[in-house]
Amino acid sequence: MMIVIFRRRPCIHFLSSRAMLDPNEQIVLKAAVSYKKNKGTLTVTSKRVGWAAIGAKAFSISVPFANIKAQMQSLPNAAKVMLKLTTTSTDSNSPADNNYTFEFSGPKALQERDAFKDLITQNLTRIRGSSPSTPSNTASPATTPAPSPLPAPVLGGLPGGLSSEIQARLSLLSKNKELQSLHQELVMTTKTVTEAEFWESPYVKRIRQQQLKKDQAVAEGQQKGRSSQMVNLLPGTQEGADVKYTLTSQNIHDIFAQYPSVKRGYDVNVPDKLSEEQFWKRFLASQFFHRSRAGIRATTVPKDDLFDKCMAEEDEENTSVPKSLNATNIHRLIDLASTEEDHVHGGNSPDLTMVPGRTAQSLPLIRRFNRHAMQNKIENEILIEDLEAPEPPNKIVLDIQDTRRYFESQSGGAAANVLESKDSMEVLKDFAQKAMEWQPDITQRLIGKTPAERVMHELTGVIRKKLTRARAKESDAKLPVSIQHKLTAYQSATNEILRHFWASAEPNYRADKNARMVEALRKQQEKARELLALAGPEDNERMIGPVTRAVDKALAEGRKKVLQKKIAPGVAR
Repeated sequence: MMIVIFRRRPCIHFLSSRAMLDPNEQIVLKAAVSYKKNKGTLTVTSKRVGWAAIGAKAFSISVPFANIKAQMQSLPNAAKVMLKLTTTSTDSNSPADNNYTFEFSGPKALQERDAFKDLITQNLTRIRGSSPSTPSNTASPATTPAPSPLPAPVLGGLPGGLSSEIQARLSLLSKNKELQSLHQELVMTTKTVTEAEFWESPYVKRIRQQQLKKDQAVAEGQQKGRSSQMVNLLPGTQEGADVKYTLTSQNIHDIFAQYPSVKRGYDVNVPDKLSEEQFWKRFLASQFFHRSRAGIRATTVPKDDLFDKCMAEEDEENTSVPKSLNATNIHRLIDLASTEEDHVHGGNSPDLTMVPGRTAQSLPLIRRFNRHAMQNKIENEILIEDLEAPEPPNKIVLDIQDTRRYFESQSGGAAANVLESKDSMEVLKDFAQKAMEWQPDITQRLIGKTPAERVMHELTGVIRKKLTRARAKESDAKLPVSIQHKLTAYQSATNEILRHFWASAEPNYRADKNARMVEALRKQQEKARELLALAGPEDNERMIGPVTRAVDKALAEGRKKVLQKKIAPGVAR
């Protein structure tokens, strides 16, 4: 038995142009390979791995990431540089797995093979959340659960083909739909800007920084819980009587968590008595490991004092009653005896068919499962937040240093407004006398003409403004959703082209890029006319008017730059 230790290698990506792909799918890697002695091209896209013969218009072999089960590579010093993919069968009549072996024939075949293997491994392990395994100096498999395809495309323009930068761009485009639409419009469809120019834009950089801050806040606010999956080590390649296993740091951590006796044996023996490699070789060859996989002891496996002791300790822990178990303090939601009084007629006696231990071979497995399940905090899992009492809001306590002065100031104003009984009688008599003396005179005008007209004019203006706003809202609401999307996409694309135009015009004038941006702005002018014709010039002119005026100003500046460039040689002469 032996352990395969992975070590990280540099990753080089080879980027190519777009082939016959699905919508929103983009080529990430491409290399010349042979399949069954037929020369062709192996391609990794954002969704799958495909192979096409030379001159073919479509993939002869197309394997989505979700169907890849494992991958293997040849030895570094082998005569042929090969990569083998094992995929799950999609044919119900033929459930056997499919194997595809590709031979790299380029001048940098080894680097290309490692780049393909690393990228496929990253895509397979991204959803699982663990670190991808890296290649070793020997042939090694990399098996991961099948994830869903990547949602967003990305192109090259990277020094050295940095895979981490590619993954960062993929992640950003998948999270930000507006940026993905902008990338599709400017880079993929119209090819107005290159991939490098798009990612160097200040607007894109600002969005990227905002997304990084948001992701960091989410990562700090969430803590990944412990996985409830049992340890299941699968054998890799088999050479004669030797079977190779792959142990990652996560596998070792899970073994220690599931088997505390192995953790104690590791702490006692490594590295004083045994090296780490020797320890894990003995573990994989022991009865302890065989019983943990099959559930029964193996008669052909030789004895090992170290792990036989660990197995005895585990059996003792499983047979002994946990000290923390208190039958009198059981939570109401999981205590079956708490409802015994509701079953007087039918009874609630124990089920004798559920007595454990009748089969001695299954007893260790049952105890191990029970111990694994007891590690979870049951009470926290059964709490329902919607049924909990709401917490009172946090209130700011008013800090009053002198309470006497505060209450005197509050009561002083009220006391001043209270009339004594004698004063109130005088006020009442005065009011009654004035009411008796008042004589109605309708001919006398109580208010002048000018103030009344001014008030009516102000009220009319307020009503007119409200009606104007209501009509504007109604016109916006009547605008079709498809046209709204087109207007939004037009404004986003035009603003980004304007940024690139002014960046190429000032302070350092770049004629080639500036000419490309001028041509793109002219096309945007044509799109603006089409949008104005779709929903009426009044509504759209109000929405895209500022953008069209900015385009006109940029085109005028572009013509000015071209004219200056033509005049400059004549002035020099």
